[in-house]
Amino acid sequence: MDKINFRIPLLGAIGLYLFSLFLPVYSGVGAMGWLAVAGGWMVGANDFPSAISWFANVTFIYSIILILKRKKPKPLRTLLVSILSLVFGLVVFMAGMSFAGSSEFMAKSSMGIGFYVWILSFILMILAAWIKFKNR
Repeated sequence: MDKINFRIPLLGAIGLYLFSLFLPVYSGVGAMGWLAVAGGWMVGANDFPSAISWFANVTFIYSIILILKRKKPKPLRTLLVSILSLVFGLVVFMAGMSFAGSSEFMAKSSMGIGFYVWILSFILMILAAWIKFKNR
């Protein structure tokens, strides 16, 4: 039986992540994904759930590094870090979401298409990591 290639969902995950940077993160606000990535880390003091969600970007990049490692690959660690990215990203639904550190909470339905594409990229990364884990 041939091994399934993990590179297809990996490229899809990276492509969707990059695409999400050019889509609105919040409906009605107009903030693009690249602004959220660039400035999201500064929100931490005023809006803890947003800060946790921002760390999904860090764990996503780390999972890319782990999955592409040629020497001493760690597919289980890649899978766990990928799942952590999704959990971090979904924290905004657990505690509400505020924009740019304001105290005004947005409803869950106010998330824009960029947010959902961003989350989908994490799901594809989990799939890629799962395939790599099963192929070892």
